[in-house]
Amino acid sequence: MKKIILLFCLLTAVTASYASEQVYFKIAVNENDYSTFLTDRISTKQKILQYLATKMRQPFFKPEQLNRKYYKVVESRGIKYFDVNVVQYDVRPIHNDRFRHLLMVDQRNGVVIRKEIYDTQGKLVFAFTSLEKHSQEPLPRAQKISKKPAEEVFKGYFLVHDKTLKDGTRHMSFTDGLNKFSVFRKKYDIELNTMERILYGNYVFRKSVGKELFTVVGTLPFTEMERLVENISNLEENK
Repeated sequence: MKKIILLFCLLTAVTASYASEQVYFKIAVNENDYSTFLTDRISTKQKILQYLATKMRQPFFKPEQLNRKYYKVVESRGIKYFDVNVVQYDVRPIHNDRFRHLLMVDQRNGVVIRKEIYDTQGKLVFAFTSLEKHSQEPLPRAQKISKKPAEEVFKGYFLVHDKTLKDGTRHMSFTDGLNKFSVFRKKYDIELNTMERILYGNYVFRKSVGKELFTVVGTLPFTEMERLVENISNLEENK
């Protein structure tokens, strides 16, 4: 349950609202299993999973906003998908340090109607497909997020959310415009074993450093998560 709460916190900064529509999701719930469902055909047991999946859905994609220092974008036009003219973007990391995204975007309005996310080993971790014709539905409303600070914090990622929770945990969210992750820091006297796992379409990394427990959640490889934690610790030691 604690891990699900972490995912809820991760997704608070990327909330979007949608009209009632039929969307197909496929999500890696752990290292070995997937769950697939339609948003209008879910059981009570799938309510949390549906919430997490819909919050992970990306409403719009603008390739010009990506930092080409970190991504190579292959654009394909002249494709029809569910009778919609789409542009397909295959967004691959230049280095093996973030996840690949394959997107189909309605060329009329920039709405993402299909998206697949693959980790650095080529494993599908999350996918969605909208089965509605957007010409008959209101466009989704994307929540505006101001980037702060303006400079890069870690390899092209920007800090978009920084808050201390009621239990003293510090929650920071980062994005490079496509991949996202959150860092949770909490004072913890008990040293826990380092943990790596896949949970509901996200990678989760936990590591104790001194008297602090770091948990990183998002679309970032475990090696990069560990490097991030080490960088934060080293920076604070050298202050």
